[in-house]
Amino acid sequence: MPACPAGNLFRIFIFTFLGSVAFSFSGLLLGETGRAFTTYNLASAQRDGKWGFINARGEWVIQPKFDHVEDFNAAGLARIRNNDKWGFINVKGEWVIRPKFDHVEDFGAVGLARAINNEEKWGFINTKGEWVIQPDFYEVGDFAEGGLARAHINNGKWGFIDTQGQWAIPMDFDMVSDFAEDGLARAGNEGKWGFIDAQGQWVVRPAFDEVGDFAEGGLAQARNGWKWGFIDAQGQWAIPPEFDLVGDFAEGGLALAVSHGYGFIDVKGEWVIQPEFDYARSGFAADGLAQVNSHGKWGFINAQGEWVLPPRFDDIRNGFAANGLAGVGSHGKWGFIDAKGEWAIEPGFDFVGDFASGPRPR
Repeated sequence: MPACPAGNLFRIFIFTFLGSVAFSFSGLLLGETGRAFTTYNLASAQRDGKWGFINARGEWVIQPKFDHVEDFNAAGLARIRNNDKWGFINVKGEWVIRPKFDHVEDFGAVGLARAINNEEKWGFINTKGEWVIQPDFYEVGDFAEGGLARAHINNGKWGFIDTQGQWAIPMDFDMVSDFAEDGLARAGNEGKWGFIDAQGQWVVRPAFDEVGDFAEGGLAQARNGWKWGFIDAQGQWAIPPEFDLVGDFAEGGLALAVSHGYGFIDVKGEWVIQPEFDYARSGFAADGLAQVNSHGKWGFINAQGEWVLPPRFDDIRNGFAANGLAGVGSHGKWGFIDAKGEWAIEPGFDFVGDFASGPRPR
């Protein structure tokens, strides 16, 4: 589910100091130059089966009246479902795109969102809700920075279209992924996966049962048989497939790995944090913390495997957001904790998303 943080929307503080006046209205600030700007800081939350958005004090900014919501994106738009139809609202809770689609995904790198029409065909819409690429496809992926999106019609083969809806890479593949930041897409034929470039040429021949995108350190997850390891950009094993499961390498050079338990390995495939946890999510975040489970409870460890917040929570969302709060579950209810593990927002919600923040769109 989604999430996004916001300040108190209807509070106005006026004070005078040495003849100058500063205003704050739902995050409205006056900088030293006197130019006004605004921010939002909102998280999705569910109560009594309906979704809305709360601020960092746990107050409703957008009342819980929606059937389902997703996170606010960088442009300050959130996907919303009501009465089985999808649309988009802004951070004020106003409809920007009325709910008229059977499904929508978020706006991607080129400013288009994939959507389904009443005939269960996929196309792409702009931020006005207008079809830019007509819904003629059985399935599509998101556009990448390079302006290509995976798509197929009805022959079971996949290719890639450009932002005009024209085929840029022919439908020659049994399976593909979206293009990643490195300009490569996973692609497969006859049950084997490899990597192609933006011209549709093989960079790594399809020789693996399953692969992930290349991540930090230039390594990609790969599986042959039942075991996982990592390959390099030439498709050679950098870390042999010896693990039950692996995650991507993070900024600190550690990757989640599973061998009878969950732990973390370095780029040599050696254990840095022994596999002694019952479960772990993804890997280490930018704040240097990882979420792990021990004896049925969740907490946070650092890159040395030491407990920063001991395991006492029933569940955790996706770690700490930019505002320093993390969504956690306790005794069937959800709230938010700060970096000390103390309740910043008491657990009074059925479920929550993550806080998101950014400049409030004008």
